[in-house]
Amino acid sequence: QNWSIQSGLTYAVKRYSALGTEYNTSAWPGGRSDNLIRAEAVCFVIDIPINLRRYFNAKNGNRWFVGGGVSTYLMLREDYDFEYTRPSPNWSPTGSVKGENNHLMGIANLSFGYETGVSKKFNLGIEPFMKLPLTGIGQGEVKFLSFGANLILKLK
Repeated sequence: QNWSIQSGLTYAVKRYSALGTEYNTSAWPGGRSDNLIRAEAVCFVIDIPINLRRYFNAKNGNRWFVGGGVSTYLMLREDYDFEYTRPSPNWSPTGSVKGENNHLMGIANLSFGYETGVSKKFNLGIEPFMKLPLTGIGQGEVKFLSFGANLILKLK
């Protein structure tokens, strides 16, 4: 009664900027780049979470909860802009990768939230969350954090 398991699919667009020191360039086709200053990225991702949630009852049928689990990221497309300290014909200023970097259970999910009844048939809630990398993500194997909030509309 106080526990639930949840899963689903979420399409997400992950935009980030990372320093060159945060990137693993050892497997790049043009050879390792030790002069990468930074990278700007836009990644199109399918997020498949498996989460466990524990509910705590509050007054008037309202409930608090905490949750955790893991996600698999299917990286559909990754678009990059790179900045270097000096140019080289081996290192492109842009890059695009399609369907090469998938991360099976590579992200830890943590959340908490609150649900309240808005009618006899519906609950409404909010769930702030954080996603922590368990492995390097994407072409540069970057360990980026994601934060957000889910709006919950639950049919009773």
